[in-house]
Amino acid sequence: MCYYTNVSSTGKLLQVKNSKFGFTFLREFANYEFKTPPKSWHGNDQGGLMMLLLKLLVPDATNEYNICKDYWEKATNYSTYMAAVVCVRLALGAERIWPKKVRLFRKTEAFVRDGVITNDE
Repeated sequence: MCYYTNVSSTGKLLQVKNSKFGFTFLREFANYEFKTPPKSWHGNDQGGLMMLLLKLLVPDATNEYNICKDYWEKATNYSTYMAAVVCVRLALGAERIWPKKVRLFRKTEAFVRDGVITNDE
């Protein structure tokens, strides 16, 4: 599922299957608006997306999730936020396709643009 909105891009195109998992994923992602750490530099939609991907795609990685969440909640600037990004990337590993769930496209496999940066053009 790919679509355009006026919010900042989440950095990569994400394809979610129209399934029970897809419904759960989109609902939980929408709810991350209310889960963002109040006094942290949390990356808005990107931080929530990363944490949700880790939670749903690698559910047995509770230790890793808690460590990454701690980095995310304590981030105070871009550099400390990147610790959470790297943490999630390491926990997800090299996997890019979770059959019947999610596919993450590499930068050379898909195109995404940020409406804010391109003035909606």
